[in-house]
Amino acid sequence: MLRRGTIGGKTVVIEAGHVAMQAYPAGASDFVSTLSRTLAAANRFLMTRLRDEGLDSLVPSHGDILMHLFVHEDVTMHELAQAIGREPSTVTCLVRKLANAGYVQTAKHDGDRRITYASLTEQGRRLRGVFDEISAELVATQMTGVSPAAFDVTRDTLETMRRNFDAALAVDTSRKGDER
Repeated sequence: MLRRGTIGGKTVVIEAGHVAMQAYPAGASDFVSTLSRTLAAANRFLMTRLRDEGLDSLVPSHGDILMHLFVHEDVTMHELAQAIGREPSTVTCLVRKLANAGYVQTAKHDGDRRITYASLTEQGRRLRGVFDEISAELVATQMTGVSPAAFDVTRDTLETMRRNFDAALAVDTSRKGDER
């Protein structure tokens, strides 16, 4: 099957899952793989540091929730899902695990029982210092050998790529709606 698309304003041909990349820099075709390996390495770093701190019940995906709750006292599960860019069902599962570990508590809205709030327990608030320390170590490690200018370009490029994927998914979703 042949499909045409645009990447960075250039027309590309996709045939049987392969993209004609003649107009792109070397390494463009394995960029997502490199991102995946980098994220896996960062997660291994975080898991090691959490284990070093005796926090074996936590995983990196809990970090976004905890970091958000360190700053925002009471948030709805919907607000939390939007803030960390996860599906509501995923956030519900992660929050449930944090609640079972004693770090988070949930409460239903008085007027609307469909709305659930999440907040830190005292035990959860005590994690702030260790999370700040681990976060500082993560940033220091990722920035080793990376200039501020190179980082700015990389961050901006990744954000543009994320928006490209979001736009492509929105178009794909609207096409599927048209087929019904």
